[in-house]
Amino acid sequence: MKTKYIFSAFFLFLSLSAFSQVDSAPKIKWLSYDEAAKIAAKKNKLIMIDTYTTWCSWCKVMDKSTFSDADIAKYMTKKYVAVKLNAEGSTTIHYKGVPLTEREFANKILGVSSFPTTVYLDSKQDVLSAVPGYLEPKKYKQVLVFFAEDHYKTTTWPEFEKNYHE
Repeated sequence: MKTKYIFSAFFLFLSLSAFSQVDSAPKIKWLSYDEAAKIAAKKNKLIMIDTYTTWCSWCKVMDKSTFSDADIAKYMTKKYVAVKLNAEGSTTIHYKGVPLTEREFANKILGVSSFPTTVYLDSKQDVLSAVPGYLEPKKYKQVLVFFAEDHYKTTTWPEFEKNYHE
């Protein structure tokens, strides 16, 4: 009987250990646009905006595969301020002091018309580029590096893509 309790306690310990290791994996800290703009300006970081809709199935796939990837989360946390933006939302954000709904911001400022689309902004909130479509983690990391390490300033995307080695 005593042995049964020892084994039960041992397996419970193993289960909790495995669970805590999964929990400690890096995660992207998603912020509102207004919070991200303040932090980006203060820390001179790029802003990455994941524009999505609630009905977009590829947006959900990107959340589960790309944005939950530990390497992506670690790199994003180091180099970017991350925003989730519902492109059909009515929440008010402030773009360079101008109040806009999420929908207006996505359409008028970011020019987003398909989902998912990832938009990259500099620390002054100027749009660098919008990248439409689902990207698997390896390709997504390549795009993150292109902007975060300023390759976009001196190299075309096709040239960078051809010469990129992780």
